[in-house]
Amino acid sequence: MEGIQQDDSHGGGAANGAAGNRNVAVTYRLEKYAVEFLGDDEDANSPALSCTVDECLAIEMLEHAQSLGIRKFVLLDERAEEERLFLWLFNPDTDISWGTIHLDMRTGALTSDGKSGKFVIVLWREITSEKPIPASERHEVLEYPASAIEQIRAVLGGDEAGVPRDGKMMGDWRVGYLRRG
Repeated sequence: MEGIQQDDSHGGGAANGAAGNRNVAVTYRLEKYAVEFLGDDEDANSPALSCTVDECLAIEMLEHAQSLGIRKFVLLDERAEEERLFLWLFNPDTDISWGTIHLDMRTGALTSDGKSGKFVIVLWREITSEKPIPASERHEVLEYPASAIEQIRAVLGGDEAGVPRDGKMMGDWRVGYLRRG
């Protein structure tokens, strides 16, 4: 299968407490080059996406945080090979409700346009020549197409429906939210 790789690197010795040379687990890794984001210009008969780009990023960040303990990430434009966004996974699981409640003073009726969802809280900033990534900063590089990075930036900025808008800053970091699948 193209794009799928079997990893038997732990096959010898007493892997995972097993005696002898027996493999206890086999890992299959889907290489990223085998995955392609579908754009808005796709055929109407093409299959629907099961998650948005920001949900895919949240899943990837959570996987790295859990397996490698890495919570800081750089989004790299895969064509230009340019570092675009610096992300810090701040809170991996948050339930958020937001919106407004309207009270009709004559009738006392309450109406709400509230929304809610599960989100990952991310501190983020743009990478510039004035604000590069510190050389000592431990991070994982994630490559995405430029269009996906722009969409992720819009979601983090709260410019997309279904995501709370939060103008808060923590030092040089902006607070943003990514949807959890």
